[in-house]
Amino acid sequence: MPTATEAVRWFQADARAAAEAMAPDARREALERIDGGGRARSIAALHRGRICGFSLGHGDRWTEWTMRPYLAFAVPARHLLPVLPPGCCFCEAAPR
Repeated sequence: MPTATEAVRWFQADARAAAEAMAPDARREALERIDGGGRARSIAALHRGRICGFSLGHGDRWTEWTMRPYLAFAVPARHLLPVLPPGCCFCEAAPR
């Protein structure tokens, strides 16, 4: 996802879809957890470069979502260093 907010929205939507298959009481509890106050903390963790996660228990099983930040940025071509062809510098010379 391009932003932390979109990533959290995605996992909330996926968790809601998983909750639909649960028994009514478990579904209500799961939806309360999904829509609880953890959204802001998750977004903040991703902005700080930290991993965050969410898990739902249903019966004797657990489903877990983990989000990891992918820190990448675009660099305009004019700021890139040129790539030198092989054998053009001393670093590839045979040791003496």
